[in-house]
Parts: sequence; structure tokens; C-alpha cells
Amino acid sequence: MLKKFIGCLGKTIFVAFKDLSADTKLDSKIQGVIFQIKDTTLAHKHFIFNYDLSGCLLSIELGDCYRARTIKILERSFNGNVYIYLKNCDNLKDVEAPVNYYYDYYNNIVIKDDHLAKVFIEYAHQLTRDILSGIHKPVYEQHNTNLSAVTIMQDIVQKYSYEALCQNIGFKMAYPKDITVLPPDVRPDLNPSFAVLQMTNGCWVKQIKPCAFCNAYAQVAYNELTDELFSAHIDNVKRYCGRNWLNKNHFFLSDGDPLKTKIKTQVYFNIMHQKIDNIEGIESFVTTSTILSKNITQWQELKDMGLKRLYWGVESADDFVLEILNKPQTNASLYRAAKHLELAKMPYTIIIMSGLGNFEITPEIKNNHVRRTIDFINQTSCDEVYVSKFKSIEGTQIYHNLMTGKLINTKRMDVEDEHRLIISGLNKRVKGSYGAQFI
Repeated sequence: MLKKFIGCLGKTIFVAFKDLSADTKLDSKIQGVIFQIKDTTLAHKHFIFNYDLSGCLLSIELGDCYRARTIKILERSFNGNVYIYLKNCDNLKDVEAPVNYYYDYYNNIVIKDDHLAKVFIEYAHQLTRDILSGIHKPVYEQHNTNLSAVTIMQDIVQKYSYEALCQNIGFKMAYPKDITVLPPDVRPDLNPSFAVLQMTNGCWVKQIKPCAFCNAYAQVAYNELTDELFSAHIDNVKRYCGRNWLNKNHFFLSDGDPLKTKIKTQVYFNIMHQKIDNIEGIESFVTTSTILSKNITQWQELKDMGLKRLYWGVESADDFVLEILNKPQTNASLYRAAKHLELAKMPYTIIIMSGLGNFEITPEIKNNHVRRTIDFINQTSCDEVYVSKFKSIEGTQIYHNLMTGKLINTKRMDVEDEHRLIISGLNKRVKGSYGAQFI
């Protein structure tokens, strides 16, 4: 697949540091600097290799000389999994044809393929070796950074071979317990300004009343880090980030709902401020229960200590649907929690699900998921919403209930139609499908 590209003589290569903060999208929260090697030899097929400042591969993209947009053909996620945008790879079959930007427009054909991953990553590795050995003479684009492009390329070659990327030892030392869920905006592989700090492992809610739709943290026993362990964890994350720590000024707290611990949240925040020089913002998942467990003054105090945004898993505002999801909140408690955050002037994002409006147990019990969820969100002070398409996952309680007939999917409305109906009814900024991500 890559032979025609590898064989190109007299390559035109640019080496640059790219400032992601310059993105022109109005709602973009992505900040930070990455390292790029761009092969622009062929007018119709530009190869762009993106690395973090430590030389660890982030993604491989294709572009052309006619537009600024690019398309992904490979993405290496935060936890080290490699995903191939399979349909976009069809662009590599004809070197003379322009890049087709619509092959995988909705990212529906994204797969894991170890063979293709190895081919692409080894190609990127070889290109970097050839630059260092003088086979290719790149143009070094200027950037206001003191970092050395040559040093980063040396690290790419010496530290981040395909085998080393697969082993992912540094990541596993920093995060010995799996991270399975993150909001897309805070994923460090997409937004270099963020680092993830695991105040807790797993989800305390799962130990008491597991959500019927969720299989995240299924194999993770809930655990809260002591102040000493949290301090050591920050050191390990710094070590793992290496030069990339220069980007880090936003911090996302993990895992499931870490702001409800035996140790006061303020203790953890004090440790962060003692060990981290530049904290512009702290963000976290939150549940309805946790919102109501702290009074207005406590939320304001956390906000003063750097808490910048909460990601609130609401899912639905209909009592019947909340019950079948095994969520402990009710429509009434959701409104109380929303008022709580409004009084504290705490910014927050709501996460809801589409595709739940067809469920029933008996015809007598009405499912008002769509209407009540729209009404609730539109009356809150939240400024953005993620709408995640429901998927019945094998091994979850809701999957079992559907398989055994305890829960009925009436299919009265097409799932896609419900998704669009919810989005069209919201008066908030919709960020897209929360589930469309790879951790």
C-alpha cells in the first residue's frame, strides 16, 4: 500500500511545531503544541505525522495542497490503542487522485488492525530515521519554542518503535488501573493541555447500585487514593508526560465520580496546587448524588480552587427511564441539583442518551424520555450537551432485561429519528455524540 510513497525521490518534507490553540473553530477547547513531520512531495497526497513533544505518535493524516483540512488514517488513543480509519485508507490506492474527504465522513469504519498499524507506524519511523541520517533534507519551520526538533526526532527513533508503542510501559506505570471513559474534549491525545489524574479507581456508584447500561469499570474494584498515593501518582504522571508536561495546565480527575470521597476534595486540590505550578482549570465527572452532597459554599470554594467544569451524567429526565437505567436520581432531584450548580455559578456539561424513548415494561406506564429530557436541559444553566446514542452492551443489566423480555423495545420511533428530535429540541450547544471516542 505504501510502496509508491516510500519510493518517491527528492522528498519535500517540513518539520514543524504546531500550535493547536490557533484552531479557528469557535467552540474549540483544544490547546497546546504538538510536533509534526509533513511529507508534501505529492501534491494530492500529503502525509502528516503528528507526535507529542516527547516523540510519541498521536496520529497520521492525509491532506493535499489545495485545502487546510486533513483526514485521519490512523489514530493512537490515550491508552495506546491504535485505530485505523479503514475507508480513508482507500486514498492510498492511487497516488495521482485527489484526497477524498468523504470516504469516512462519519467515522463509521474505524477498526483495530495490528498489521496495518505496524505498516503505517514503521513507515513513519523509517521516514524519521532517513531525515536524521541526511537522506532527506527537511525545511524546519520556525516556532516560538526552545524545543529541539532534532532531539524529538531522536526520541521517536530511539524510544518509540512500533514494539515500544505496543508495550506502552510508561503509560502503564503512570496509570496502573485502566481508564475506560473520558469526555472527548479532555483526552490528552486530542487536547495536549490536559493531563488525567486518577484520584479514585473505578466508580463508587457501581459498588452500590450499578447503572444498568454501563460496563465501564466492570473489572475495577473501587478505590480512593490516600493523599500520599495521590501525590506519588502526580509524580508518575509528570514522569510519563516528559517534555509534554510543558503543555499541561488543565487537569481532568478520574475515574467515574471522584468528587465524593472520604478525604475532602479540598485536600486533593491542595496537593495538586503544591505539586503543579500552572493550573488553569480542573474538570471532573459528577453524579446527581455528588452535586447534592456538597452545599453551595463548598462548590464555590472548589471553584475558587480551580474547579472549572463538571461533566454531569444525566442520561434522562424521565422517572420511568431513570428507573430502568438503574439511576438513583429522579426528575425532581435533577432539578434540585441543577439549581444547586446555578447558585454556585459552576459551569457544567450535561450528558444524555438518545434511543431510550422506545422502552416500556407495560403499556400503562408512559415513557416521556424525549419531552422531559429536552424540557429539563432547556431550563438549566448548562452551556453544552453531549448526546450519546444508547447501545445495549452485552453483560449489562439492560441487555439482560431486553433479552429476557423484562424490558420491551417497542421500536415506535426510529433510533436516528429520536436522536435528531432530541438535538433539534435543545436550546444549548450540542457537542455531538459523546460515545464516538476511543480512550
